[in-house]
Amino acid sequence: MKSFKKYSSLENHYNGKYLNKLSEEFKSTKWCSSEKLDGANIQLYFTPNKPLILGKRSSFLPGNGEGFFDFDKVLPNYNELVLKVQDYVDKNDKQITLYGELYGKGINGRIKYGDGKSKYLKFFDITVNGEYISQKDMKDLAISLEIDKDFVELTIFDDLITAISVDVEEINNKEVISEEVVLKPYEHVFYLHENERVVIKKKSSAFSDKMEGAHNQKQIRMFDPKILNASNEFKKYITKNRLTDLFSKHGKMATIKQMGEYIALYLDDAKSDYVEEHDISEFDEKQLKDVFNVGS
Repeated sequence: MKSFKKYSSLENHYNGKYLNKLSEEFKSTKWCSSEKLDGANIQLYFTPNKPLILGKRSSFLPGNGEGFFDFDKVLPNYNELVLKVQDYVDKNDKQITLYGELYGKGINGRIKYGDGKSKYLKFFDITVNGEYISQKDMKDLAISLEIDKDFVELTIFDDLITAISVDVEEINNKEVISEEVVLKPYEHVFYLHENERVVIKKKSSAFSDKMEGAHNQKQIRMFDPKILNASNEFKKYITKNRLTDLFSKHGKMATIKQMGEYIALYLDDAKSDYVEEHDISEFDEKQLKDVFNVGS
């Protein structure tokens, strides 16, 4: 039975707590950057001599992807890629998953791509038999199958410090508006823990999931300045861009009955980012409820 492999989470480039965990080996190897397209995460799941299975960020999609941003209408434009990968999978008896972005008209709407009337696919990662391969190996495989035009372009750097210094705003000014760049080791796949792959994102200020300016301070019931400051900091993570990203991951709500589910997903995503970037060990359970209370 096939098992779904959710795509790796990405760490923010300004999270010093996370970066300090990286060893010198991680930092000094070659890194690469690629543009993060402003769309919806998708998967193409290839198995030897079996039909193609489609997925989104959080789960497999039923059938041909109908109902998920017109995925079923876009995929036929990439039949050549599908046939070439399936042929490779059949001949080499390997399971391969392509991770990519479905982007363009009607998806998020924050950036205009191409003529503004079409949808596209671009791929940025590959797993072989459930394991990620390096960006270099991905590029080599794509070239060998003559499908590299459907993969993101990579810019290679000598080390992490150089890669992390890439100016997203300069890219926006000179060429095309970019949501963010994604930074990965080029020739290796590194893990901090068993399932925590090392991948870093650097967002354009226009697309940040964290507001740069201070959130308007509201009257809240707690008086402890420590809790007040933490609560105000958490509210910086409550942004429209995070909501748009949520819809791109899970699709838009089909009915109003899903409102509670989506609010929970939204707050869990914000909490996850906050906890990754802040030390919350000084708060007990009741205090954390106050910190994460955004309704006041």
